[in-house]
Amino acid sequence: MALLISRQLVQVFDLPAEDGEQHVHDWAQEAYTCSTLDRTPPNTHPEYGNPNLRLPLWKNKLFFGGSETAGYGGGYLEGALESAARIQRTLVSDPISLGPEALNGPADNTACIAIFGTWVTAQQPDLLATYRRHLNQYLARQHKEQLTQRALLDTMEQFYSEALRQLSELPFDTSGTGVHKGRSALTPEVHAPFAIVHQTLISEALAFNHSSYALSNFPEEHEPGKEYLSTIARDLAAAWPEFALSSNAVLRAKAATVSESQRTH
Repeated sequence: MALLISRQLVQVFDLPAEDGEQHVHDWAQEAYTCSTLDRTPPNTHPEYGNPNLRLPLWKNKLFFGGSETAGYGGGYLEGALESAARIQRTLVSDPISLGPEALNGPADNTACIAIFGTWVTAQQPDLLATYRRHLNQYLARQHKEQLTQRALLDTMEQFYSEALRQLSELPFDTSGTGVHKGRSALTPEVHAPFAIVHQTLISEALAFNHSSYALSNFPEEHEPGKEYLSTIARDLAAAWPEFALSSNAVLRAKAATVSESQRTH
């Protein structure tokens, strides 16, 4: 381990880092940071990424973070980084502009659907730039495999996370909205703008890969084969149900909030 640490430090900070001192601490021996259960290795990797852990609470004043809340890489360092990036985006990005009519008057679900659809459409041109940023991050970390797949998944995870935040801020009134088998009647309308997002992003990402000099050293990424493309498509398709369930939960939660408010008054 000492050799690997030294090698990594030199790669990041150059040769002077090779003369530094290494100090290793076993946190498993700390009574206040590690329980007996923590020291019992599980038989399999735990299932993390419950979408409810990524929803804001207390009127957007409480956010859960940490690797266990990540939609991708839960329980690993990648999950911790994804979680931190998600919360950063939530805290620093500007809220959607609803306009005075939507904010001051009664909640108009039709207007909210239209505003949300406009936001989704407006974000799509920026998805390629987001993909390129994630791709560059993986290249900087010297990853050599599944670069396109990882960057695309990170891009969609970021997009879905921000979409959920925007959806939660819109003043829907779903108290009288029908629910069939647990799905709000508004959910299909919320999902409609996403119909071609996956395929459009994949096409634009592949066009960029083909023109990228940096990726010319990675043949599988420069010109992905059919099997790799199929894997990417399946992964992106698998990411959709989580967002679909989470967005439906946001709409259902709004109905519960309105009902509670009516009982209080």
